[in-house]
Amino acid sequence: MKVFSGSSNPELAKQIAQELGVRLGRTELSHFPNGECRICIKEKTEGSACIVVQSFSAPVNSHIIEFLLLVDALYRMGASKIYAVIPWMGYAAQDKVFRYGEPLSAKVIGSIVSESLVDRVFTFDIHNESIAGFFSKPLEHLSG
Repeated sequence: MKVFSGSSNPELAKQIAQELGVRLGRTELSHFPNGECRICIKEKTEGSACIVVQSFSAPVNSHIIEFLLLVDALYRMGASKIYAVIPWMGYAAQDKVFRYGEPLSAKVIGSIVSESLVDRVFTFDIHNESIAGFFSKPLEHLSG
């Protein structure tokens, strides 16, 4: 088991790794001059189950893209399983359409995460437990 962190929750990821008796996986997170995120996993993950810890907190859109790139990198490196730990899920409060012309934003995020090659998703104190239905991958909703 390996634990990797995006930039949103490095301390939480470190604590999770310690609880699991492993060290936090090494990643390189940087940005190109135009603002695009650049990710590099700095260790072997082939055949390993991997956890990605990343909140979709401010800056929400940047953290979502960072998460997606981390998951893709782990998949391309041969991770056997990828588990998403999303302590805070941005867009979760947008779980209903209130006016004509609005998106169902929580469903869009659920679809994006489900299509990202993760095997299981863990969320915490999500806005509405019915959001689990917006994911096509197994979702474990945990409460503090």
